[in-house]
Amino acid sequence: NMEVEAEEGGGGPLSEERIEALRKLLDHDVLSQTFFFPRPDEFASQSNFQVQCRDGVILRCYYDKLQHDPSQDPRERKTLVYFHGNGELVSSYVNYVKIEGLPSMREGLQSLGIDVLYVEYRGYGSSTGQSQLMAMLTDVEDIVTTLALPHNQIIVFGRSLGAVFAIHAAGLYPDLAGLAIESGVGDINFFIQARVPLSEIGTTKAETREAVRVCVDTQGSIARFRGHVLALHTGDDKVVVCAEHCDLNVGAAVSAETVERVVWPVGGHTYIWQMNHALYTRTLARFLARCGHHPTAAVPAPSPSPSTTTTTPPKR
Repeated sequence: NMEVEAEEGGGGPLSEERIEALRKLLDHDVLSQTFFFPRPDEFASQSNFQVQCRDGVILRCYYDKLQHDPSQDPRERKTLVYFHGNGELVSSYVNYVKIEGLPSMREGLQSLGIDVLYVEYRGYGSSTGQSQLMAMLTDVEDIVTTLALPHNQIIVFGRSLGAVFAIHAAGLYPDLAGLAIESGVGDINFFIQARVPLSEIGTTKAETREAVRVCVDTQGSIARFRGHVLALHTGDDKVVVCAEHCDLNVGAAVSAETVERVVWPVGGHTYIWQMNHALYTRTLARFLARCGHHPTAAVPAPSPSPSTTTTTPPKR
């Protein structure tokens, strides 16, 4: 929709040329290097779900489909589309090495009887293409289209910077069953201005704010969303401080009855699951039930054998 209004006092809708200039600003190399930390791995042989994006890029994802009771109505189950953090890979979840015997996030989701599509971003893992914000936002539509499920059977989940893509999906498809945000970067403008010297990209605070409002529009996406929302965070997160981001302010845009916010005291940004896994699992189970997920017994499909064991850098 090119009928985007200029900022207050701007006098009418923005031109297509202006919108394109703002998109290019958000794809500046300096910003891309600040937002994203892509790296290869050897996951290609394990990827079982590919998304052919409109520009020819291939996203090599992993679809963790469980073996469900065939007698159950499939409408009673949901599928979770998982957008990971910008310092992670899909293999960080699929090939997770347990810490002191704690269950992995993947095992926790399997225990809730939900199928999960772990999305691998362009430029990450064995996906092709370059990691750029605008292209990756466009990929969200291609991912949902390729999944080919009714929207009311899909829940989107975004962790850290992955929250931007989950929220974007919620704005594109307001009839999705649910939106979950964990330690979410919701305010990209705050993120940019806190971490990037704007002189390096030849812009100003006002122009960056305009670019984010027009091209990302997190608050607009949340305002359009009609499903259930869950926002998880920790009080000691020093990477994405919860008071500075939108994941705890979603109630300003949607009905308070559809929003649950949870802040656990400990877990930081990297270990929120490990430090709170029992509470996390129960909280997520309640949320999934509100979204209409009522599974019968399900059995995990055979796991791929990891080709290598890698050390994941700190999540961002």
